Amino acid sequence: GKVIRMRIAETACTELWTCCEGFSSKAIALRQAVLDSRLASMQPSPLENLAMFDDQQSLCDWAHDVIALHPFTTPGESEREATPPSQALARRLLAAVESYDA
Repeated sequence: GKVIRMRIAETACTELWTCCEGFSSKAIALRQAVLDSRLASMQPSPLENLAMFDDQQSLCDWAHDVIALHPFTTPGESEREATPPSQALARRLLAAVESYDA
């Protein structure tokens, strides 16, 4: 069978909303400002969809659809081999910072 929906604890949705509630009012105000702007209305690219921040239920539904139904995958062997070890990345970053400071 096909998985249609995963159950996420209500507390997870509540906690997610608590963390995002402040951003929600800003996202709504941004959308309204863009809709009210004559210059923004001339922009050919679409406005980023931030509707998931409209309210707690929208955010919880979005989390179910986008996060819960698409679990993280582990990288395949070829991806692991192509990715340098984190220590090598840290050394290169440190060397770049030191050469920039010099």
